[in-house]
Amino acid sequence: MTIRAKRRPLAVGAAAVALLAAAFLFLRERYIPVALPPDAAAAARLLEEARRGDAAAQLALARRYFHGAGVETNRDAAVKWYLKAAGQGLPEARYELGLCFFRGERVPFGEAEALGHVRAAAEGDCAAAQEFLGSLHFHGRVVERDVALATGYWARAAANGDPLARRRLAEYRLGWLTPDGPEADSDATADPDPAADAGGAEGDAAAPIPPHQTQTP
Repeated sequence: MTIRAKRRPLAVGAAAVALLAAAFLFLRERYIPVALPPDAAAAARLLEEARRGDAAAQLALARRYFHGAGVETNRDAAVKWYLKAAGQGLPEARYELGLCFFRGERVPFGEAEALGHVRAAAEGDCAAAQEFLGSLHFHGRVVERDVALATGYWARAAANGDPLARRRLAEYRLGWLTPDGPEADSDATADPDPAADAGGAEGDAAAPIPPHQTQTP
């Protein structure tokens, strides 16, 4: 018996292992899903659910496209999914869709319909919509000035847990916030893209449309 005869099975075994490894890599590339980063994987799942008609998924996907969370920022795609979620009557979707108009995004409707979405969301108990609508009425921006109606909306929003509405009510009751005064809450939102000034109010010290934030899932 020679030493070479003993080494032959080892050589065959090494070749078999290499062949199996190559086969595994081949199959992995073609049939085993590649793991996506958590945000991207979540966005992919949301897209599937949104296409199946899930309103909550449509809203979450719209927010991701709007803020670029797990997907590339695409405001047109965001509006598309906001429209679908709003069409199913989701109050938060109707509010954020209406807000897109005031931010200057391209939407297939005008000011009246944008306000309609915000009002419907407020009636649907969306606290952010109630706060925003209250601020519009308080300063007389886009809508008629009505302080009583404004504080009523703020009270409803505060009862629903909106911290900005609570702050506005407190400042109003202390006399720090007045309809003709400047809007002092621009630092109260973490959203880097605040609502734009719609213009059209009376007075030299007209306040801009108050900013608000949308949540990113």
